[in-house]
Formats: sequence, C-alpha cells, structure tokens
Amino acid sequence: MRDLAVSNLRCEYLVNPLGLDEFAPRLSWTIESNRRGARQTAYHLRVASSAEQLAAKASDLWDSGRVESNQTTHIAYTGQPLKSRDACHWCVEIWDEAGNSAKSEPALWTMGLLEKSDWSATWIAAHPEIIKRDPEAITPTLTEPGTPALFRREFDVPSPIKRAMLYASARGIFELRANGQRIGKDIFAPEWTDYDKRIHYRTYDVTALLKTGRNALGAMLGDGWWSGYVGWQETRARYGSLENSLIVQLELELTDGQRLTVATDNSWTCNTGPILFSDFMMGETCDARRDRGGWDLPDFGRSAAAGSAGWQPAVSPTGSRQAREGRGIADYQSATQQTDSLRYNWLAAREVAAPTVPLVAQRSEPGRVMEQLTPVSVHEIKPGVFIFNLGQNIAGWVRLKVNAPAGTRVTIRYGERLSPDGTLYTENLRRAKATDVYVCKGGGGHPACRRAGASSPAEMASQNSSVVEKSKATSGQQGCRPLRQTGMPDAVEISGAEIYEPHFTFHGFQYIEITGLPYKPGKDTVTGCVVRSATPDAGQFECSHPGVNRLWLNGLWSQKDNFLSVPTDCPQRDERLGWMGDAQVFCRTASYNMEVAAFFTKWMIDVEDAQTPEGVFPDVAPRLREGENYVGLGNLGGGAGWADAGVIIPYTMWRVYGDRRILERHYCAMVKWVDWIAKHNPNGLRVKQLANNYGDWLCIPSDTSFGTHSPMKNLLATAYWADDCTKLARIARELGHDADAARFQQMFEHVRAAFQKEWVEPNGRITTDTQTGYLLALAFDLLPEQLRAAAVHHLVANIQALNWHLSTGFIGISHLNPQLTLANRPDVAYRLLLQETYPSWLYPVKHGATTIWERWNGWTHEEGFFNPHMNSFNHYSLGSVGEWLFRHVAGIELDPDVPGFQKFILKPYVSATRAITPAPPPKKEGAGERRSDVLPDQIPSPQPSPRLGGETETALATADEVANSTGAGLDFVRASYRTMHGEISSEWKRTGKQLNWTIRIPANTTARVFVPSEANSAVSEGGKPVEQAAGLRVVGRDGDFLLCEAVAGLYRFASRVE
Repeated sequence: MRDLAVSNLRCEYLVNPLGLDEFAPRLSWTIESNRRGARQTAYHLRVASSAEQLAAKASDLWDSGRVESNQTTHIAYTGQPLKSRDACHWCVEIWDEAGNSAKSEPALWTMGLLEKSDWSATWIAAHPEIIKRDPEAITPTLTEPGTPALFRREFDVPSPIKRAMLYASARGIFELRANGQRIGKDIFAPEWTDYDKRIHYRTYDVTALLKTGRNALGAMLGDGWWSGYVGWQETRARYGSLENSLIVQLELELTDGQRLTVATDNSWTCNTGPILFSDFMMGETCDARRDRGGWDLPDFGRSAAAGSAGWQPAVSPTGSRQAREGRGIADYQSATQQTDSLRYNWLAAREVAAPTVPLVAQRSEPGRVMEQLTPVSVHEIKPGVFIFNLGQNIAGWVRLKVNAPAGTRVTIRYGERLSPDGTLYTENLRRAKATDVYVCKGGGGHPACRRAGASSPAEMASQNSSVVEKSKATSGQQGCRPLRQTGMPDAVEISGAEIYEPHFTFHGFQYIEITGLPYKPGKDTVTGCVVRSATPDAGQFECSHPGVNRLWLNGLWSQKDNFLSVPTDCPQRDERLGWMGDAQVFCRTASYNMEVAAFFTKWMIDVEDAQTPEGVFPDVAPRLREGENYVGLGNLGGGAGWADAGVIIPYTMWRVYGDRRILERHYCAMVKWVDWIAKHNPNGLRVKQLANNYGDWLCIPSDTSFGTHSPMKNLLATAYWADDCTKLARIARELGHDADAARFQQMFEHVRAAFQKEWVEPNGRITTDTQTGYLLALAFDLLPEQLRAAAVHHLVANIQALNWHLSTGFIGISHLNPQLTLANRPDVAYRLLLQETYPSWLYPVKHGATTIWERWNGWTHEEGFFNPHMNSFNHYSLGSVGEWLFRHVAGIELDPDVPGFQKFILKPYVSATRAITPAPPPKKEGAGERRSDVLPDQIPSPQPSPRLGGETETALATADEVANSTGAGLDFVRASYRTMHGEISSEWKRTGKQLNWTIRIPANTTARVFVPSEANSAVSEGGKPVEQAAGLRVVGRDGDFLLCEAVAGLYRFASRVE
C-alpha cells in the first residue's frame, strides 16, 4: 500500500458506466495509505468532455475547485447540464492532513438517450413466415417456448471511426454481434423490470468492433422474463406477451466529422437459426447442423450463403414438437437437402408498435458468466448415462465439449442432488425440465464457441473472470456407482471438438447427467459456468472451524446463485421470483458478502413500481401479472415481513452505504405503505389486511398455510409494523421531515403499547413463547426496559428446552444470534452456530450441502428428501447468520449514529477454545407413526417457560456451563470487509487466555475499538501499553472490553480474556 493514493473511482457505484440517465450522478473514490491517521482534508474534481481536455486540465463540464472536506462518497455532479450521449471523463485530486496530494487515474461515464425523441430506431419483430416455412421451428404458445429469431443488417462506413456507441433494448432478451464478434459480456440483456412501468436498455462502446468499409450487425432474440416461464404458473408470458421484439440504435462519429446512424427498421432481415427453442426453466435445444455460418459477418447477404446454401434444413416429417424432443433427428443426413430460396432466404423484419412506457438505463451491474468450475468426478451409473459432480451447487449452465458424428444428440440434464441409487434427483424442480439438448454438426468447431466473443475453444476457456478451485464435499447421500466397463470407447481427444453453451436458459445444479455420447467422457467434457449479476466481492471470512467456513461459503454461493437481476428465491425450480421477505432478512448479510448498493438500487425501483395506488407493497417484485391485474399469491401483496422490505431495504442501504438518495426517492412510497397499515389497524395491532400472512416461514413446527391467522402470525405482523415506524421516523429525521418523524415515533409508541398489552406478561414472558416472538420483541424494542433481561431468560430457556436447538424460520433466523450476543449470551449463540444435529446450520453442511437449503429438513438421514413440492437446496434466507459472523464474531459493525462506515465499530465476541463435541440428538416422538407431512427429527415444542421468581423457575445454564457442555469455541477468526471507504480487516487468535487481535482501519475513517480483555489486565498494542500507542485514545472499560478510539492504521493488540 502506498503512502497516499486514490483508487476505486465509481460513478453511481459502477466502474466506468456507459449510458446513465441520472442527471446528477454521484462520484466516489477510496483513499489508500499505510500511515496511521491518514485522512483526506480536501478534494478537487475535474470533469471534461474528452480525455484530451481532461489531461490538459480543461474541465469544460465541471471544475469543483478545491473543496475542504473529508467526503469521498456520493458527491453529486453540479457542473454543466448533462445531455444525451455526453462523454464525461473525470479525475480527482486529494490532499491529506499533512498537505500531501495524490491524483487519481482518469475515469469515465457516459450519458444515455435521455429523451424519447433521441430514439430514431423502430421496434422490430420476426416475420411470422420464418416459423411457418421451417418444419422444425416451433411457434410460441402459452405453454410452448418458440424458436428464437436471428436479425441482421449490413452497412458501409465511408471513413475511419472516432467513436461508435450502440443502444439496445428488447421485449425479450438479446445477444448482439458485430462483424462476427459478440458485443459485450452481458447475459440476458436487457434485464428484468415491471414491463408495464419501464423497460431497460443497454449501452455499448463498439468502436473497436467496427471498421471502415462493410460491416454487419446481428442479434439473437430470446424469451427471457418477457415471454418465458417465470413463477409457478402453468402458462408463459406472465410479465409480457408471446411476441418478442427488438430495438437497436448504432451511432457512429467519424474522424472527418460525419455522423451516421444504423437503426432497426424493416430493412433488417430475420430468420431462424440453430436454436429450436430456449426457455429459462425448460432448457434449450440447439441443432448445430442448422447453423447459418457467417450470418453475423459482412457480405453474407451478397454470397450464395445468403440463400439456402448457408443452411440446408432437414425436412422432418415428425413436426415441431417431435423436433423439440429430438425424435427423428437421427435421420437428418438422409432427409431432404434441397435448396429452396423462396422458403429459406432471410425475410424483412416486421416493424411493431413501440411500448408506451419509457426506456431507461439499467442502474446495476449486468448479469455475466463470472466463474468456471471443473467437475470433481464423473461416473457412469448405467450404460451410456454419465453423472458429473461439480462439487458445488451453482446457477448457470455447462459448456459442452464434444467430438461426435453429425446428428449425434447429446442430452444434458441438471439437478442439485442425487437420489440414493446415484441417479439424478429432479423431483424438486416441479414443472421445470432443466434439460439442454445439443445435436452435433460433426467435424468440430461449431460457431457456438463464439458465444462470448471467442474465436476458438482456447479463447473460450480463458475468457471468464476466474476459475474456482473446489474440493470434494462429503455427501450424506449414497454415492454414485463406480464406472462400469461397457465396451464404449474411451474419451476422445477434444482438440478441435465442437463447443456448445446455451444462450437463453440457466439452471440450478451441482450434478449433470449426460446421455447420447458415443464414448466415455472425461471430466473436461463439461465446464460449469456460474452466472450472476456482476456485483463485486466485498467480504471474506475464515475461522478455525471447517464447518463454519463451509457455512459462510454456502451463504455466499446462495447469494451468487440467486442474485441475478433481482434477488430471487431459487435458481432451479419453476419459481425464481423476487421474494421480498427473503431479501429483507438477508440484505445485511448480502452487503457484507458483496457490494450490493447498485443491485438493490435497481430492485427498489421494481418494488415501488409494483406498489398499489393504495400503498400496498408486493410480496414479490417485479410483481406477477395476470390479465390486466397484478397478483401475488392470489392477492395484491402486503404480507407481513415481506412487503415491509419496501422500508427495510432502503433503510439498510442508507445505513451501509450512506446513500441518502435512495431514501429520498422512495420516501413517499414508504410513508404511503405505513399509513396504509395504520388505516386498517387503528388499535395498534396489525391483525387486518394481512393477505397471505406467511408468518415465520418454515419455522419448526412449520405453518405453511396461506391467509390464516394465529397469535404468532399477528405478533410478527405487529412487530414489523413497529419496526417500520422506527425506521421511517429515523429516515424522516435524516431527510428533514421533522413533523413526519414525530408522527411515526408517536405511531411506534402506540403500536408498542398495544404489543405489550396483547403479548407481554408481567414477568417478561411472550405469550406465544416462541424463539421468534422473543427475538422480534428484543430486536424491535417492543419491551419495557425492565423486562428485557427477563425476556432473554425465557428465550434461552426455550432454546435449552429444545436441547440447544433453534426453531426459527425465515423471519426469526436473522435476529437469533445477534440478539443473543447483544443480550450478553454469546455463549448460546456460539453453541447454536456449532450445533451439528437437526435442526441446525451445520446439519446440512455435515451432509454435503454447498449452498443454503430452503428448509432445515430438506434432507435428513432418517427421512431422506422432504416433499419435493417446496424443497430447494439453494435458498439464501437461512444463511442470514452471515451477518452475525461479520458483526459479532469478527466484530466489524456499523456505528449506530453514523451511516456508511466512515466511522464504525470493531468489537469481536471471542469464544472459548475447547474441543468440539456434538450435542446428543434431540428426542424423537412417534417416529414409527410419523406422517409424510411431519418434519423428520421434529423437536417437540417446549413447554411454557416457568415464571421468573416463582418456585418452579428453571435454572438456566450459565455461559461457562454452556461452553463446557458443548465445547463450543473457535481458535481464530480472519475477516475482511471492503466498504466504500476501503477495506476493514479483523483477525483474532486465542491461545488459552491469551488473545492476539490484528485490525486495519482504512484511511480517512475512524473506529471505536472494543478490545476483549479481563478487567484490570494489561492491554498492549504493538508491544507497548495501549495508553502509549499512537493513534489510540483509551476511553475506558465497557464490561469485558477496553474501549479505545482509533484513527486509520494497522493495529496489533494483545490481551488476556476470560
């Protein structure tokens, strides 16, 4: 690290974003320094319309002058009014407290097409005749995905190109090509929105892809969220319509001053191609023999290949459905190969009506292939059926390498788990078929290897961002059978092989079943391609317990696999919706794992778009559409703990990133929501208008009924109303709406009083006596101060009565360990963390989980798989314990009064270090009579907690007794978290009573540091008494901690702990 440097320049959270539609974009940067106390005292921003002007310090767009400030984030542009297409080159110079200066490298943002009149292109759709004349093509219906269309246009460029920008959108999803190369690395563009409110467009700089002379543009158009299957409904096009359409506008600025525009209209031509059908949930079928080689290259339209010579399709008597399922394809070479230029020439695209909603720039990172995984094993489970194990559950697809004769049909099926007999387990996919089919062209080198712009298999193999090294996980299921001797030839040499990747589908899987290969495949036959929104990594966590390390990785992987355009619930089955409850309980963990500010900024627009005129937030966003009316699960949303995400997520983004703008933009929507609750529940109890009323979803025992009421569900709903009031009052104060702040604070007091009257007994017992009931009352400050300790006593008694097991569902789980820790019972939190018997976080880990399961009993040793109707093995909600690992185990925590981590807290709760011994399994009752709908290993509900102070009061285990009974403890923890101000790190190691703790506080920040230590014991930093350490000010003791205030720098503490 240098003495002083400026790095990580961002505009609206993004690196060099193209096509913004924000008129006052915010700029941010990071200060780097290895000196203690380094801080920024001033900055100078320059913005110019060209790189040359910026280099010459001719800041024609904005020159801030020297500004005396330590602010490095969210500095709003206040220069010349920005216009469509503006290129904004910028840099910053900063000064530190010693007067030293540092200059950044230049960065860039460009403006998009800000006005409707900027679009000269027209929307186009495929000519219907291209489907009718093709005997293998499929006409899309509400139940059948159709054949994607190809579009192309050639044009001439008379002189050298200075700059070429391309703007594109679709009702559907596209892949764009220029002169035989892929444009950009995005997948599934443009991404998911509420299409009745807005449609995204993407902007690309294609200067390097074009040339003087003849050029060609091409586009492939798929279904995506617009017309494909989304959700559990039995029909497609729940967000749009069956017709996909495209708009492309290429704008060229030439060195001689000319400006040219190439835009979609009926001069573009269209045709079918090798993909017969493609759908997110159903999969994709690609017949490489149908490839129109060179269709995306110039002069294609002037050669013989423009007619039928470029592709001679099979005349299949089996019809389109048969072609989709692959029957009859083996007879391809004997089928008719006649040229029929009237039927198979490219036809003019059809101009269609433009949408009435605006085209807007996407505000978040695009979806991309982010990682590649090599299988850890391959087994032949029966002749010709091969199972590959990636060693990691992912979202994405496989890249197939195959060397086989023309017409060979290879079928790829995907699954998260294996059945006990080693076959692929797919029952939990419900209606999703998750099957890709590739029909070989023969001879290798199929142009599908150009999927991401690669020109060869070698280039394809190296183009993605990283390769993850995986270790084989231990599985609780029966293993695959060993490779059989079938007489098949060994794996062939794959050099020159055909390489195929799907285009418009993705799956959730760890295991891949491949059939149809004429030889035994090696592990290099497939590569797992991980797709997700390209949110940057933020946090790393490691400790002395391998199971906990795997648990954190499982949460991280489930976030990766489900954060694709919106925070979905699962990547594999027929659902994949943006469930609000799942997102709000996990968003704090998500922010530790990755930089999710731009991601949630985009999604909150979807959430507000889905709000009803009365103010009801949805349960899923974008909201499902049926006919002309929005529906959630049979209603307009408003589910307690789900719809409340409309307040929780903007509040969390402000707290984590210091983003006031997200509060400003959604403030009215939040007020409308809370006022709607109050209108229907004047007595302070939220018991009306609860819609689906999910409750503490998948708690134990579980209540998965919809729309029903119970005391616990009503308690949860009322608690969330109170929390909305608290957050909204603080938001109102931040934005200067003092009258609203007072009103919502008063509303909170009203709800709090009603909550206490209804559910809190004089001894602090919550009448529902559930873990989640106590947790919400503690977390949302719903108890009288004098009863908080008593409520904690009852909570611990509940956990102890369950033999130290948790029983919370989606809602309660995120509060469990944090509230125990804040209540001075980290011992119980650690015991729950390290519990290995059902139900617990480590039970799935112990049985081979590589992602977070949807339910605690997704698979158990005694019962096997739970009912497949709702049993995802990649569902992040129960992984919200990740927040606690960073906040309280590593100790990296927000300051309660200052958002954005420019000031923060470091306070680790160090556990004891004893050998880990599993707790005895919980008692099972009536196992022989257990019905299929009863949770396996279900722990009996505890008896009501005895009254404190009475003769029957239970003696709770003390912290030492808990530690001694479980041996729960960690020897070391190492964590880091990259904030907008730089990376915070915390690493502690305990040996007996000796604690060594190393921390890093990034430049231009300060921290309150709580050093774990015995009272009256010495604490040192860097080998000196802490009182003598530079950059530290000792404040005093706070219980088991010594509190210091610290400036930026690296610190090494040593202390003694209990």
